[in-house]
Amino acid sequence: MDGSDERAGDSQDDPPDRQVGWTRETAARWAPEWLEVHAARSRALLLDFVSQRAEDHLTAPGATVLDAAVVGAISKSDMATSTLAYLGWLSTRPESQAAAAATAALELLTLASAIQRELSDRRTGDPGVQVEMTRWARSRVERPGTFGRSATVVLGDLCLVWANQMFEEAGLPAALIDPARPIFEQLRADLVLGQLRDLYFSDLQPSVTLAADQIDLGVPAVAGPLQFGASLAGCTPSTRDVLRQCGVALGQAMRLRSDLVRLPEDLRRGRMSTTIATAFEYADAELVRRISCLPVTPLVRAGERELWIRQWNHILETTETVARIETLIADRLQEVRFCLGVLPDLPALPRAALHILADRVA
Repeated sequence: MDGSDERAGDSQDDPPDRQVGWTRETAARWAPEWLEVHAARSRALLLDFVSQRAEDHLTAPGATVLDAAVVGAISKSDMATSTLAYLGWLSTRPESQAAAAATAALELLTLASAIQRELSDRRTGDPGVQVEMTRWARSRVERPGTFGRSATVVLGDLCLVWANQMFEEAGLPAALIDPARPIFEQLRADLVLGQLRDLYFSDLQPSVTLAADQIDLGVPAVAGPLQFGASLAGCTPSTRDVLRQCGVALGQAMRLRSDLVRLPEDLRRGRMSTTIATAFEYADAELVRRISCLPVTPLVRAGERELWIRQWNHILETTETVARIETLIADRLQEVRFCLGVLPDLPALPRAALHILADRVA
């Protein structure tokens, strides 16, 4: 399948295979299914690429564990980054297997970024790549912990190399690849260095100035892929600018929602978030004094930790922080819908898909 292979179609039972034939009504009906199908296609393209590269690159002793770790991470991914980039492509071009492969390469950048974060800040209870590699090494090497950590660093670097190769070898002509290459490089830097910003903000005492910075941590992962896909498709600068504005608003809304969902865990671990920073922003003098007396990290003993959490919950309730965050999310999602509204020529499929992603955040 490539950009020149187009076939219209629209029946009562089956969605059309290409953008040709997608009306707004069709898109509203079939876009949720399309999102799932495209995620599966991106995952298959990635797994096929990694399998081929593993045969070429992973020949050193113990290298098979790297292959297994990448395959496992890809299999669990929701393919959000590549989907956003492909929607940027669809803003101007029809469906294309080569474009799907080029945008799927961004998932390897996201994976490299996640691996870097894992080395210093595990946000979930998942075993993680480093733990899996350490377990694998216990009966094989003298210092399995050192091997696990070092192999994880190697894997992150390898994902960056593979991402570039997959992008360059996707099959798109140089006339499309060349203008998008600077954005690809910028996105790679943003995703990698973004982890440094995330780590920097994660352990600070709350302050008013941090609220906006915290919210913007979600921007590169959404606005960057959208702009990359649009540039790859060769769309007009004005369309790229609006799509970036849409991505900024959607990325901020996603960050705010993610921090709300993760609030109980962040309170337990004493981690800074947009929610905590917003509470500080709206606290009165007495609450500011109380916040200033709280430690950055809750005390180890369970009883004191629970007291620490109760104090923060009282502050969050007093400042009506959750309601304020919900209002911020609604405002940013309204901006997403406004941006889509000022793009009258945006095809029905990417328009409907972006509306769905915004609705899911809401």
